[in-house]
Amino acid sequence: MREERREMRAEAKDIEAEWMKKVGKELKKELKAEIDELRKEIDHLKRTLKDMEEQMKKREAQYRSSRTEEKGKPGKGAF
Repeated sequence: MREERREMRAEAKDIEAEWMKKVGKELKKELKAEIDELRKEIDHLKRTLKDMEEQMKKREAQYRSSRTEEKGKPGKGAF
């Protein structure tokens, strides 16, 4: 009787270990897919930020050049 219980417990542990391996593999796949998706999103955000920085630099340059033109006009700027 005790021997049967031991065998059943050992078999249950083996089944549990096998199940945990399967679940672990599935979770690993899901996590990898999520990580890949997040990486894509991060890359997209980096590109967007870079584009916005470039636009800001262009606008700053335009603003500075327009300010320089205004200073060069007669009647504007210093005495």
